[in-house]
Amino acid sequence: MRSIYRIRAILDTKEDVIRDFEIEANSSLNDLHIFIFKSFGFDGTELASFYKSNSKWEQGSELPLMNLNSENESKADISIKEIISNDLKELIYIYDFLLLWTIYIKIIEETKILEGQEYPNLFFSHGNVPKLKSNKEL
Repeated sequence: MRSIYRIRAILDTKEDVIRDFEIEANSSLNDLHIFIFKSFGFDGTELASFYKSNSKWEQGSELPLMNLNSENESKADISIKEIISNDLKELIYIYDFLLLWTIYIKIIEETKILEGQEYPNLFFSHGNVPKLKSNKEL
């Protein structure tokens, strides 16, 4: 059975910035990376990494496909399904190691794919990434 993950992604900022989306379980980690940075409006030119986490959002080990960027697609061929387990439903995604945009990723559920639906599918978006006004905000 082909399946999808329903995922909630929350940007760690003062204001709520949330994206809920669906992605095929057999999509690569790089596919997830690309969809996340696009859905939050990042340009994809900065390095990023995924880290294992838990329900308390404690940062664990870095996933083996570290330092992703849009030019590193060949390194990120591991599927999301290979990473997610009953014990691992949360990830932390860090985008841009200078600004440290931190996004908390929670797998809400796994369900069957809907025929005719294109994936990844953003189905809820709330808030915008804050614009930085000066280097003082770094």
